[in-house]
Amino acid sequence: MLLRQAVNQSHAIMAQSFRQELLAAGITENRKGMRIQDLDYYELRNMVAINALKK
Repeated sequence: MLLRQAVNQSHAIMAQSFRQELLAAGITENRKGMRIQDLDYYELRNMVAINALKK
């Protein structure tokens, strides 16, 4: 249980980092029109990866 809490906290921190990175790149929503503030860790991670491949 303690490990799961640590993973959840880590994901929350990384999600915020992903949001900041996407905002800095001028990305405010995904392809479906959902705001990045409403996306979870996994969706944000995918968006960051796709953005990196586009560069």
